[in-house]
Amino acid sequence: MNGEAYIVKSNKLIEAKGKMTSLEQKIFSTLITKIQPDDIDFKEYIFSIKDFIKISGLNDNKIYSDIHNSAKRLMNKIITIDTETTVMTTALISSLETPKGEGILKITFHPFLKPYLLDIKERFTKYQLKNILSLKGRHTIRIYELLKQWENVGYRVITVLELKKILGLEKEYDRFYDFDKYVLKSAKKEINKLTDLNIDYEKIKVGRKIESIKFNIIGQVNEEDQKQKQVIEILFDKAEIMGIKIACGIADMKISDVQVMNLYEIAVSKTTSANISPFQYVKLNYQEMIDKGMARNKYAYLKKSLEEDYARATIR
Repeated sequence: MNGEAYIVKSNKLIEAKGKMTSLEQKIFSTLITKIQPDDIDFKEYIFSIKDFIKISGLNDNKIYSDIHNSAKRLMNKIITIDTETTVMTTALISSLETPKGEGILKITFHPFLKPYLLDIKERFTKYQLKNILSLKGRHTIRIYELLKQWENVGYRVITVLELKKILGLEKEYDRFYDFDKYVLKSAKKEINKLTDLNIDYEKIKVGRKIESIKFNIIGQVNEEDQKQKQVIEILFDKAEIMGIKIACGIADMKISDVQVMNLYEIAVSKTTSANISPFQYVKLNYQEMIDKGMARNKYAYLKKSLEEDYARATIR
């Protein structure tokens, strides 16, 4: 067990409505990392309490009993998954065994979760376990997952009512001021400090009422990206980069200066011996992406499109 392990969940499971404590979520998520990509059915998964304490940094006199009690409570946790054809209510786990004196738990997932955890080919969210282990707020992990799901889009708009339903808070925080203070602001602070996301949010009003929240989502800048950003700032000013963006026909894309230049550099390398300009090369591949109706993961898709020339721009 280590914090580098990945959690992979169907987006429907990410958006499931239900309520869990922070520790319950961490235990459930750690169990998900035990699932192997080639698993065609659930197995009995081993949860090492000692290893979990080590990677999570939890350390107090009650931690063993807290973990045992949280695992037991997971037996009674119910979530609701809303699909295109049905609304399904299910338990999370179907069995829990505690061998005496071994410091482990043996847990099996409920069979109804198979479509949302096994052999997922599309519409899923993937992130490393370490990003949630230090989060303390009981709603912060769920908000992190909801935003990680839309990271490549760069933003997510969700109604206050829907967000409260997902978090199991329909009957709490009647005043938006309290919801903002104790849920949104707290989650923002923790996510920005302890995870691989950097977020902010805007309040969207309908009349006088705050109806929705627009979360702006930015991946944390790693050391390599920071160096690249510094080089770009030395070689190009903002106006030049915007000029390249406009000439490539991607002015409407919400991407960073580093991403703009990455796309442009790929286009330059692909058109060195072709009878087409880098700008036109990007335009044609961007248009091909739009024609296909790619609404999400635009930067990643366009980057791949330029590398593979999905539009066959160099042979027209």
